[in-house]
Amino acid sequence: MPPEQVEALINYIPQLKIKKWNVVDVVMMIKICYWLGLRIGEYLKLKAEDFDLEHREVYLGKTKTESNVYVTIPPHIMPELTNYLFDKKGPLLPGCNRFIVYHWLVKAGKALDIPALTTKQSETKENTKCHIFRKSIGKDMLYGTHTDGTKAPLNVVSASLRHTNLQTTSEYLKVNRADVKEWWDMATKDKEEIKLD
Repeated sequence: MPPEQVEALINYIPQLKIKKWNVVDVVMMIKICYWLGLRIGEYLKLKAEDFDLEHREVYLGKTKTESNVYVTIPPHIMPELTNYLFDKKGPLLPGCNRFIVYHWLVKAGKALDIPALTTKQSETKENTKCHIFRKSIGKDMLYGTHTDGTKAPLNVVSASLRHTNLQTTSEYLKVNRADVKEWWDMATKDKEEIKLD
C-alpha cells in the first residue's frame, strides 16, 4: 500500500461504523503499525505502558522471531502519539483480535479499491494480512515515498523491520532486478533535474 492508500484507509475508518472500539483507537492502530513497522498481532499486545516517549521507543517484548524487542518511534509522530497516550492505561485495543482487524481492512479495501487489502494471500504469495503495514513502510522507506523523498538504504530498512540480514529484507519486500533498475533510473533522473535547475 503506497502512502496515499494508507491515508485513504485512515480517513475511511469512521465510515466502518465500528461500535465496540473508539475510532481514534483504530486510526492510531493503523498509524502506529505503519510508522513503526509492526505486525498487527504485535500491536494488539501493546499496552500504553509499553511506550517510552522520553527515549522514543516501544517495548514489544517477545515477537515472532526475537525476545526483548524495542522499536524506535519516528520523531514526526511523537506529538500525535504523546497526545494519544496522555491518559491511556492498559491495552490499546482491549478485546480486539487480528480477525476483527482483518475484517475491517477487507471491508475498507473493497470500498476504497485497495488490492493489497482484498487480494487473497494465495494469489499474492505474500503475507499481507499480518504484515500489510510493515511491508508498506518498508517499501516506502526503500523508495522514499513515505516523507520528503529521502530513500533509506536497505540496511536501515532491514534494521527498522527488525530483520537479522539484508537478504531477508530483500526477499520480504520482494526487491528484484526491476526494482534496482527503477531506483537507478530515478536517481539518475533526479541528478539530471538538479543540473537543469
